[in-house]
Amino acid sequence: MKDMLARPLLVKYLRNIDKEDISHLTFSQMEIYGWYPEIIWQEVSYLFANFCEMVKNEWLAMLNITPQPAKPWPEQLVNPDWDMALAHARAQQIAPTKR
Repeated sequence: MKDMLARPLLVKYLRNIDKEDISHLTFSQMEIYGWYPEIIWQEVSYLFANFCEMVKNEWLAMLNITPQPAKPWPEQLVNPDWDMALAHARAQQIAPTKR
């Protein structure tokens, strides 16, 4: 918010934004918008997630581990036989016990 040309626009925006439209505000933006517990919690959670990601990456680098890219699930073109599955489930069902 050091840009004096943009500051009035951002301040007006932050003062008039609908609470439902907020996904993330920094602490400096909260000084203008207001301090609401759920928004504070979102920011703390966001910062903690970033911290955890940095720690994870540091450990992976120290251990010389390179993450593998995600592999997609193999395509399965099998249609389940629901009648057979239902018959099997009924056959496996145990009779209720009397108390």
